[in-house]
Amino acid sequence: MRYLPALITLVLVLPSWAEAQGRVQIFPGDRVRVTAPDCQLEKQPATFVSLQGDLLSATIEETEIQCPVEALTRLEVSLGDREWHKASLRGMKYGALLGLVVGGVIVASADLDNDSPAVDAFLAVAGLSATGFLVGTGVGAMREREEWLEAPLPRPRPWALAAGGGRISIGLSVQFRD
Repeated sequence: MRYLPALITLVLVLPSWAEAQGRVQIFPGDRVRVTAPDCQLEKQPATFVSLQGDLLSATIEETEIQCPVEALTRLEVSLGDREWHKASLRGMKYGALLGLVVGGVIVASADLDNDSPAVDAFLAVAGLSATGFLVGTGVGAMREREEWLEAPLPRPRPWALAAGGGRISIGLSVQFRD
């Protein structure tokens, strides 16, 4: 019973804090990727212009388009190009793993009839893994790729809550803009 005030505070504060952590803001001029099959847009990169009422305005190759918000199935905001060191780390992981697998397959199918087959097997696997590690690092560093973050679409959100005594509360959350 003595923890009840702390628990109530946590339940009331935590959802709004968690929602604020995932909120994405879009400003005019931001690079976005729009998916709206009804508007013939499939992951189409564009420049965001505005979101007024229920209409999204964006520029695609010098042409301004307008699409109803209800037609959007996905809206993503560009975080820019992936940094080379992150890409090289990813390449490093995949290259080392691929080298390890290839080395293991080669050693398993090889006929090792000399004095130290275990040492030879280890050296072969380690050598191919190191080669994959180096090649993967180089390929990852050279590969440029734009990163995207999904933006929540402004849609009505229905909810239902069991209210004890066999009752259910139903609500609808609608966001209004200026």
